[in-house]
Amino acid sequence: MVHRETRNVAVAAASAGLFAGLYGTVLSWYDIGRVDSLSVFFFLAALYCTRFAPPILAAIVWVIAFQTKQSFLPLAVVALAIDWQRPRRIITGLGAFALLTTASIWLFNHYTGGWYSYYVFGTVSEIKLSPRLAFLYIPFDLVQPLGIVLGFVLLALLIAPPSWRSRAASFYGIMTLIILGGVGFARGHEGSYLNTLIPAYAWLCVLFGLAIARVFASLEPHPDTSASPTSSTMQIAVWVFVIAQLSMHLYRPGEFDPSDAVLAGRAHLIDSLRQVPGDVWLVNHSYDSILAGKGSHAEMDALDAVLGRPDPTVANEIRQAFTTHHFSAIMLDRVPDAYTPHWLFMGPEFRQQFPQVAFAPNAPLPTTGDQPVFMYLTCNPGAALASSVGVSTTWVLQGRCPTPATEH
Repeated sequence: MVHRETRNVAVAAASAGLFAGLYGTVLSWYDIGRVDSLSVFFFLAALYCTRFAPPILAAIVWVIAFQTKQSFLPLAVVALAIDWQRPRRIITGLGAFALLTTASIWLFNHYTGGWYSYYVFGTVSEIKLSPRLAFLYIPFDLVQPLGIVLGFVLLALLIAPPSWRSRAASFYGIMTLIILGGVGFARGHEGSYLNTLIPAYAWLCVLFGLAIARVFASLEPHPDTSASPTSSTMQIAVWVFVIAQLSMHLYRPGEFDPSDAVLAGRAHLIDSLRQVPGDVWLVNHSYDSILAGKGSHAEMDALDAVLGRPDPTVANEIRQAFTTHHFSAIMLDRVPDAYTPHWLFMGPEFRQQFPQVAFAPNAPLPTTGDQPVFMYLTCNPGAALASSVGVSTTWVLQGRCPTPATEH
């Protein structure tokens, strides 16, 4: 996108390089096994198509971006309505987007028995605002890592003010406001994390390249005059600041590589879980259940939003799974009262059916994230189950078993 606008390979490379360098700033979320990087790819592709491609193609890519991450919905509507100088393009783009979005939502609801809308749209109201995260968004999430980028954007606006009536200025100006505002709104909610910021960082990297090119263009001497020493000095100063910003975020993925001890600890945990009779729910690590051959279960980071809804359907299913001993063990990263809703692991169904708790095998913490620490066990097999995963001692922490635990 930067190269298409500026025809300058150097500033385009600086933009892409800065985005790569932010890998460490977002704690390696670029390649964590979730939809974040895929959604940002379609997000940028949709912006590119909105700027340069026919409106129907832009609408199709926006639908794909929306279905990859539904928070892009308002961005899509605004982007497709920006080109006010060409109303036919707006009508075509928005009409195609509305039709395809409606069809895709119907299709996903059809194949999921209604769960698509239940989760995607029904849980939004349950996510609470966090004043602290909202307050820190601009100074901590934007200015601190990308202060020079923001300075370049302001400098470009001051020394070479754009014509806001032009399609390019309208597109980049309005999309900057809506993207930074939308990401800030999402960041200001409980449960948001650094991955929420990736679309804003990608867009600021685009603006970085455009601003650099605009500043350089303003420093170019008139064709009828020769270059002055001051102009050359200013161009050198620009590159110094560009290099300074890039140097603040060097691309070093190796710093997030797990150590041999971490890999060995995880391998031991997975191997141990394979030996556990029955099913195991790793509340914060659903992928470990799959690797251990225990099936696929809900991830707590998503399940808590569903359980916050007034509809008791899922809550009743979980309570039934507890009381019928569907799980032989449940593994938590944190103490039970740290989870919400509190009835989940503090209520009578859980405390009565999983009265024993053991510490999982000790292993070094990974570079990012946590790991299972507490294993809650049913009375039978109890201590024998704890022993099978390498835990030497089992404590009767809550409730009572029909027979005393082997060790106290």
